[in-house]
Amino acid sequence: MALMIVNDANVTREIHVIHNYLCYYKLLLDDFRQTLHFILCSPNPTMSFFDADRQERDRKLLHHEVGIILAAVEGLEQSRSIQIRRVKNVANLVRSSSPSFLNDSQS
Repeated sequence: MALMIVNDANVTREIHVIHNYLCYYKLLLDDFRQTLHFILCSPNPTMSFFDADRQERDRKLLHHEVGIILAAVEGLEQSRSIQIRRVKNVANLVRSSSPSFLNDSQS
């Protein structure tokens, strides 16, 4: 089995940086999702100047478009979850291949 010797401190720091970015990305996606729900639930005061047919048509269009965007956000969230799992796998590999871990396991 080939073992890659790496500088654990630098790799560990970089893994934490990537993990932190992914956590921040989750917060951004959550905020964006809340903004979309706010847009759906809040009436638009300028629409009161239009007739009922136009208001209904625009409301349906808004719901359709927000639904598409929410589906895209869900896809981004799934992609982020995959990336988080990959980062955790890399962190586990680095931890298990560190010299101190290997020395402890051989004792």
